Amino acid sequence: MKQLFYISISLLFLFSCKNDSSKIYSNFYLRFDDTESKVTAEAVFFKGDTIKNAIPFAPDNGVFFDGGAMEQKELINRIAFRSERTTDSKPYFEFKFKNAEKKEEKFDLKVPFISKFNIENNRISIDSGFILKWEGNPLNKSENLVLFLSDSKNVDKNIQINGPTINSSVNIDASKLTGITIGEGTIYLVRKYSNEEIIGDLRRSSQSEFYTKTMDVHFVK
Repeated sequence: MKQLFYISISLLFLFSCKNDSSKIYSNFYLRFDDTESKVTAEAVFFKGDTIKNAIPFAPDNGVFFDGGAMEQKELINRIAFRSERTTDSKPYFEFKFKNAEKKEEKFDLKVPFISKFNIENNRISIDSGFILKWEGNPLNKSENLVLFLSDSKNVDKNIQINGPTINSSVNIDASKLTGITIGEGTIYLVRKYSNEEIIGDLRRSSQSEFYTKTMDVHFVK
């Protein structure tokens, strides 16, 4: 079962600032699952002169994601706005909210899309490794790719590739496949993007993940 990676709220503590109580510290997250054509999103806000003094902040009229209102959740240490829906993938999804001055802000969060990936003849050699290719851009420095492999005995392997990459392909060494059993298996990919920025009074971190469909593979010598 594919695991949903929730982003730690600690990412909100990457920034500090002084002498302005209108500073907004925000974190935006989305996950797109290509198997179910489903997007899950979350937005969290804090307000204060420094992150140490910041308190949970709920924008006036709430937060909108992809044109629809997000559900507001009152949690112990934060106010979270969440949304889950079935939709087609696209390059960006829009968050919309009002800042501390009640002016409308819009934020487009990039989807690290992979339209298709390929392994020659769907065969993975546990002795010599394999080459993974995907359609779309190479990884940039803000991205990484995680390969999730599973064999017929439910032995799982997670292999992380950090960007940037020169091409839309990676060479996976056989040493990464230790413990995998010869036979049938599966693989799917998760491409991740993260960013941190300061824009005026907004201190913003964001993360997005794209989960591909699962592909059947043959583990061979």
